[in-house]
Amino acid sequence: MGLNHATLSNKKIAIREVSFEDYPKVFSLQSRYNLEESSQKWLHLWVENPVLRDLKGWPIGWVLENESDQEIVGYLGNIPQVYEIGGKKLFAAASRAWVVDERFRSYSLLLLDKFLNQKNAQLCLATTSNPHSGPILEAYGGLRVPAGVWDEAAFWITHHHGFLASVLSRKRILLHRQLSYPLSTISKLADRIRSAALCEKCDEGDVTSCNEFDHRFDAFWSELRQTSTYLMGVRTREMLQWHFKDALKDGRVWIPAIISGDRILAYSIFLRKDSPALQLTRMMLIDFQSLGGELAFLEAMLQWALKKCFQERIHMLEAIGFRAEKREMIRKLAPYRRRLSSWLYYYKARDKDLTGCLARPERWDPSMFDGDASL
Repeated sequence: MGLNHATLSNKKIAIREVSFEDYPKVFSLQSRYNLEESSQKWLHLWVENPVLRDLKGWPIGWVLENESDQEIVGYLGNIPQVYEIGGKKLFAAASRAWVVDERFRSYSLLLLDKFLNQKNAQLCLATTSNPHSGPILEAYGGLRVPAGVWDEAAFWITHHHGFLASVLSRKRILLHRQLSYPLSTISKLADRIRSAALCEKCDEGDVTSCNEFDHRFDAFWSELRQTSTYLMGVRTREMLQWHFKDALKDGRVWIPAIISGDRILAYSIFLRKDSPALQLTRMMLIDFQSLGGELAFLEAMLQWALKKCFQERIHMLEAIGFRAEKREMIRKLAPYRRRLSSWLYYYKARDKDLTGCLARPERWDPSMFDGDASL
């Protein structure tokens, strides 16, 4: 089987780079599997992407096309991102919305081959894998990120009645709304006991809420990168504004920071990621960065976010991933865990030196800022 053409039931399937003119057909395919994205989002991911200014010939993705009727039956997006490790810049590719019509699933690997073996990227990232794509990624050279646990979430319940109503409804329990009231009272009491230590230890009064990513974030990144030995996505003001443009416009992002004078010492990013199908509202800790590796600031920011979730009647606050030190602190403070359906975060480096470097957990500072997990 060639990597550009294949035949199935007398139908000739071609793989080619996607163009913006393909959007209507890609949207039609995505909508059948609840993965549709607006045309504005498509343009934002690539045309407005600051990284593309430094790149030439970058493919925005690939499609599988049934040549007999020009129907697009498969798609995989390819988002350029810039990372640094030890002061060295490298270009990474983040997979986006891998979807193939069920009639042509046997040709999914044509798209994966293009993505993992592209010459444009030194590093390929897949941060939103699922039970179907994860095993395929591993079989074709994708590696699990060695830092953090990416198949488990730690969380707090911040609106007990709403959260339990969602859980009971999902389990199809009759009278789920009525039952949620007495159960939420018990759950709330247990949480109050568990979270007492967090409330007593942390002073969230020093946390400042930022409405935007201003010039101070450039200064913070400049200082952070000078001492970092981790692989990290570039977090300049421009990149942060691009990454969270829609969330900032819609009021779905919180940016608490610890500030001394005009200098940011630490900040977090929390993103609203609801599940309408489950009638569940949720905030997620996407990123936490601090100068000097100070983790006490993380406790203060979590306390700040918990209070804000209570005030806005958001059902839960959740965190996934992070390197060992950050993760252990989150696990110590969060009263609940839930198992995810699959490992989320895979990577593949193009050369042996980078592969060897990234095999070491201490070279990673992964979060849901990476790849397309929070785009």
